Amino acid sequence: MNASPAILQYPSAALHSYGFDVRAQHHVDVLNAVFSDFDFVPNPSDGEYWLITEEGAVLREANYYLYGLSEQSVSKILDEGKQTAPINWDQLSKMHFIQYPAQDGLLVNGFVILPKGRQIDATPMVTYVHGGPFARIASQRYSESLQMLANRGYIVFLPNFRGSTGYGRQYILSSNKDFGDGVVQQDIVDGVHYLLSHGIGDPEKLAIVGGSFGGFAVLSGLAFTPDLFKAGFAAVPPADLATGLRENPKTYESTPILREKMKQLLVDQDDPEAKQALYDKSPRASLETISAPLLVLAGADDKGVDIKHIKEYSLALFNNGNVITLLIDEDEGHTFLSEESTAAYLYLMEEFLAVYLGGDKEGLGNEALQNYLEDNIQLNSNSEFLPALR
Repeated sequence: MNASPAILQYPSAALHSYGFDVRAQHHVDVLNAVFSDFDFVPNPSDGEYWLITEEGAVLREANYYLYGLSEQSVSKILDEGKQTAPINWDQLSKMHFIQYPAQDGLLVNGFVILPKGRQIDATPMVTYVHGGPFARIASQRYSESLQMLANRGYIVFLPNFRGSTGYGRQYILSSNKDFGDGVVQQDIVDGVHYLLSHGIGDPEKLAIVGGSFGGFAVLSGLAFTPDLFKAGFAAVPPADLATGLRENPKTYESTPILREKMKQLLVDQDDPEAKQALYDKSPRASLETISAPLLVLAGADDKGVDIKHIKEYSLALFNNGNVITLLIDEDEGHTFLSEESTAAYLYLMEEFLAVYLGGDKEGLGNEALQNYLEDNIQLNSNSEFLPALR
């Protein structure tokens, strides 16, 4: 016999929990008091104990507890099964929820991470754009790359621009397929200006970072606001959402829900005029406006973004005289998974931003990493960045 649901939970700025009845709500209130610093995910049962998962942006791994309903107390469990060395969470940097007005008046959601011990109005800022675009930055998720950026002395701005999930149907639909030189990118730019106007960040030291759709936003930021960002770091980026994405006709035709979703939210692949309009607002169509240094990472086995598209775009920039570095890992796909590729990802981000924003860095110091870079960097016209690998 299936148990009735006890708790409703949904993510927004934080993870919210509500009991379906008075008894369940009482236990939620107790747990809210216990887990006041982080988000908790309860797993109710018909027995005497609930399994509780504790998550947070400054928790390297989740914590697990048993909550006793009679005692209304928690006890920690499964610590011996953790895979990584613990980091004291108060040494890491918290994510702070913000809302700011877009140019058209819509309230846009996001987060900002402030590095410890820095003069905030004189600190370089990295805008970190999530993928999707129909996804989100969540407060309960630990990110090694975000904590590394804060540790190296950067403010990190994390916009949940319109089209992001977790804020309701209308918030997603308000993106109105307006990507590239449109309202979605403007939401990102408006957030940068909002923070600067409140004394957060050095306006002369701004960069933009992202992967997948976030990489598209990086290219858009360099193309459509060339005076704002000093450098861009783009992983697996389509330069054009109309033609840069891999299409699997068999999957596309056999999943009408996905087909209709993309038609409503991004572009109708069967409408040449719609695809042309999306292309016209893409950074690929504004190649000549990009002047800031760009670092591109890609996997040759990417099932989402066509590697031929990334090569063509990067080579066009290279031949145009732009400052660009391109790394292609033949064994990776849309997400870098191997130990050496993820180490290279973080190293290149650290090194690249240090060159253009002046943040801290640890240096190479690893022969295996040096060999990996020599094997996988395809283009490098950047005289200031990794000159030995040109």
